[in-house]
Amino acid sequence: MSGDLTLVRAKRSRFFAKPHKSQFDGNETQHVKGNLTASVDGSYSVVADSLDLDVGTIDMNDAIVSNVKNVLRTEKTTIAHSALTKTASQYVKIYRASPGDTVFNQFGNLTAAFGRGASLMRTRVEVGAKADPNGFGVSVLATPEGWKWTTESYSYKGAYFYNASRDRVPKSFAAGADLYALVTASDMFLASLDAGSIDIYLDVMSRA
Repeated sequence: MSGDLTLVRAKRSRFFAKPHKSQFDGNETQHVKGNLTASVDGSYSVVADSLDLDVGTIDMNDAIVSNVKNVLRTEKTTIAHSALTKTASQYVKIYRASPGDTVFNQFGNLTAAFGRGASLMRTRVEVGAKADPNGFGVSVLATPEGWKWTTESYSYKGAYFYNASRDRVPKSFAAGADLYALVTASDMFLASLDAGSIDIYLDVMSRA
């Protein structure tokens, strides 16, 4: 016997439900009343021609969303003193822009001052392409610790973000391009540093 028990008249009874899985033909519409909690073990993939999420708030629980197109996202690159092996200046690749990529903003956060031993060393950082190394962020002194390039003006943002009339604009790439941070030492060789770290952020939207 399986299914729902409707009526029984006995002193003792046992009811056995046969385990089963729900199978759908592809024509059904499911309307869930109340709260539905789904727990999935392992990897789960949803394949659809299109997916419409008619919801209020999506909580990703601090998860990382990857491989997103047509959505503004932040690309982060950390430059530590250990990666600086040159003398006076060094280019550090931070992002490879694909054709159709648009960069809307750039900023940085000095998380640890550059220096050697107890001595802090003046180190400047700018962001752009090798043909225009300060196109995104002009050269600024990477000290003291804290956010840099957050001021939304041409005094901190490069020419990629401000046109000749000082109007704010994004930077789009018709062809692929490598983007760099140019780190320049003022007091000693970069290779001599034994401390220092800066996070570089680019706000990017890609086209599929």
